Amino acid sequence: MEVTPWRDLDLETQKDEYEKQKLAWKYRDTKKQWARNYIRMARALADEFGEDEVLDILEKAWWDLEYEGGSTWRSLFEQDPAAALEEVYHFAHDLDQSLTISPQDVSYEPGRYELIHYHCHLKEVFMEEDERRIGISWCMGDAAGVRGLHPRAMLDFRNSQIRGDSFCYHVRAILDEAPDDPDADLWTREKSEQIGWRSIKRLEE
Repeated sequence: MEVTPWRDLDLETQKDEYEKQKLAWKYRDTKKQWARNYIRMARALADEFGEDEVLDILEKAWWDLEYEGGSTWRSLFEQDPAAALEEVYHFAHDLDQSLTISPQDVSYEPGRYELIHYHCHLKEVFMEEDERRIGISWCMGDAAGVRGLHPRAMLDFRNSQIRGDSFCYHVRAILDEAPDDPDADLWTREKSEQIGWRSIKRLEE
């Protein structure tokens, strides 16, 4: 990849990038504060009513919310799942994002794209507060969002920084056939054991 040195850009472009950074950092700080507030709320509820019950409820709520969000793309995916996945890829990664996201590597091939996330500012918050269980209950929603796209859409949640990996690694793909699983679209305790807060609980016990 060829990167144009900033000194070779015209002054107006340099100024524009400089101003966008201020907004980007404000966005990141606001999102981190949102995560801190979420942690405080979740921890207070867990301490009052029991961690297992509360985190199951919160995780299911995230799952349902993200699934509904993914389903807003469903009419497009029903026409041509692979083409729609490519559109989602370009929507997520071709926009002018400046510093609003963390460093990533992404790659795309028909019906599949991979994302490696090297640094997550939300992970920083969950680690600072020592609340990995609460953090990954939030992250699990990514899988639900992809499930909402199409019956043959899936997310392989391979690596997670909250679980101790040095980077997060997601594979979004269109399968040849829909999963033979009546609960594929639903939050379940089994999914929590695999990729949700219960997977962290097993590491810590």
